Amino acid sequence: MTNNIKAITKYRPSLTASNIQWIVETAKNTHPLTPEAYSVIAVLDPFLTKIGNNTLTPAYRINTKPKANSLEALGEGLESSKAVTAGTLEKTAYWEQCYNKYLLAPASCTLTEIANAQEHRYLNGLMGKEEMAEFERQEFTDFNQ
Repeated sequence: MTNNIKAITKYRPSLTASNIQWIVETAKNTHPLTPEAYSVIAVLDPFLTKIGNNTLTPAYRINTKPKANSLEALGEGLESSKAVTAGTLEKTAYWEQCYNKYLLAPASCTLTEIANAQEHRYLNGLMGKEEMAEFERQEFTDFNQ
């Protein structure tokens, strides 16, 4: 019997939050949205939320003092101005905020905001039994992959 399972090779780059933000924004601006762009958004957008909520710790820190005229020095002010506003909210309050945004304008929500809105619905009994079972099945499946 021949095993036809094909392995998918994945890599772990070291990126700053601003690098990840740029990649996600670039992927979101791809028209039409390709499967590759969607995949990048689906993987990296949750990282941005976790970084903003301080629930993801950096792999490591490099202490350097950039030159005043370097690109990195110029970008420092820009990076701090793009801070994710969700970082100042408690997780449950942020989920509720995502849920309210989803109710008002679902098309404007990011994948992370939609997932957080679903989490809020689940935790607050706003799902039917079938929907709740599907949510639990999906969460359990994602957890084990």
